[in-house]
Amino acid sequence: MAIIVAMLPWWRNHNFLRDFYDYGLVIAGVGLIEQGQLPYLDFTTPIQAGFLGMQLWIERLGGGGYLGLTMGGAALIILLVVILTLILLRRWPAWIALPMALGVTVSSASQHTILWHNCLGVACLALVTWGSAMSPVWKHRECSWHILTLAGLLIGGLNKMNFQLIALAASLAWACRAWLNGQAGWGRTLTTIVGCLFAGVVMPLTVEMAWTGASWELWLQNV
Repeated sequence: MAIIVAMLPWWRNHNFLRDFYDYGLVIAGVGLIEQGQLPYLDFTTPIQAGFLGMQLWIERLGGGGYLGLTMGGAALIILLVVILTLILLRRWPAWIALPMALGVTVSSASQHTILWHNCLGVACLALVTWGSAMSPVWKHRECSWHILTLAGLLIGGLNKMNFQLIALAASLAWACRAWLNGQAGWGRTLTTIVGCLFAGVVMPLTVEMAWTGASWELWLQNV
């Protein structure tokens, strides 16, 4: 039922578009990539190359065209409700966890019909913040939480920098809090900090620059 509620705005509006608004940036960027051009290198874009690459992949999976792009919005809505609910059920009863997950989803992904970078930023921020809260420093027996955190940081780093900076701050803050409270030694804390910075900064930049061939200076000029 929660998924149906979250999907209602998407269902009503996904095949209705009066004006492109900011969606036009995504549509144009994907079109240029399909023509063989590369973000940063061949055309200027403040929207990151990683996000445009995701949209190209989604469009192709969805059958091409604008309606193909809307499949990404639907997928994000469903995944957010399910994943966030499962995360929160580890600490809260269902009557709290489900409305909280639904609230995050409806206030972000349900507001758009395509996979929009602000909504994806909210999703990654939630994964990183709550994943780090569940397990603030890295331990082998809690690797599932660390995989969730690292995935959120990697995808977030390919998506939008302002959300990513908040997510990094949250993950590092949880690690430092665990050290200050005596819950973890400096070794685990330092390993966690280095790992988060690698997954959230080094890896996304490496992926984007390796794909586009852009230099560090060119990336900075665009993003």
